[in-house]
Amino acid sequence: MDKPLLAFCSPHYGPVETEVYHNHLALMTKASRTFDVKMIGVTDKMYLHTASNELVRGALEGGIDYVFWTENDMLPPVDALEKLYANRKDICGGLYFLRGDGDDSYQPCVYVRSDDYVEDLSYGFIPWSIVPENTVEKVDAIGMGCVLIKVDVFRKLKAMFPKDPWFDIGENMCGQDMYFYKKCWDAKIGVYVDTSVQCEQLDKRTRTSIDGYRRWLTSPGAKARGFIPWTKTEKPWGARQKV
Repeated sequence: MDKPLLAFCSPHYGPVETEVYHNHLALMTKASRTFDVKMIGVTDKMYLHTASNELVRGALEGGIDYVFWTENDMLPPVDALEKLYANRKDICGGLYFLRGDGDDSYQPCVYVRSDDYVEDLSYGFIPWSIVPENTVEKVDAIGMGCVLIKVDVFRKLKAMFPKDPWFDIGENMCGQDMYFYKKCWDAKIGVYVDTSVQCEQLDKRTRTSIDGYRRWLTSPGAKARGFIPWTKTEKPWGARQKV
């Protein structure tokens, strides 16, 4: 049986840390057991939405089956692609946390749409308040740091929105990833997160990880923002808790 064709894509803007470079090589090596890695798309000094659109066009022209997206500060586990592919979803990504300082250091990069929130710079997406571990959950948006996408998704979006790009900062000046997931929402394309695929995000000042998130949950900053720990007996996740 032929392996599905994979494009490994990582649009960059700036240098890549040595640790990230080694990690991505290990990812591709491990992925070659499941996929035929036919395309490696790495860009530099291009706007991310422009670079991402070019990579999609390359995948379509190359007859690729799946595109794996990552970024130049991401350290996914080496078995990430195998795990994500095993879920057989159109869009399935791993878990990571937005880097930053103070109270925003451990915001999960996983979002749902809520009618209770006015459309704003996030297209109505709000972050998870609690993270259930080691499960596959249907959500509405994730980042582009560790996500496996069927190329048919891009074909469907182009058929439904022929005049629109796949990625853009949009009229709301939102990130290219939220623009893409809003299009998926409109097209009723399912988005899933596999929280057993736990990534680290690297920065010169900080390094976010699931272990750091567990520690942060007990901090005063987390409680002030309404994040509460998830327990096995309940899962009140999916919207920021009211405080």
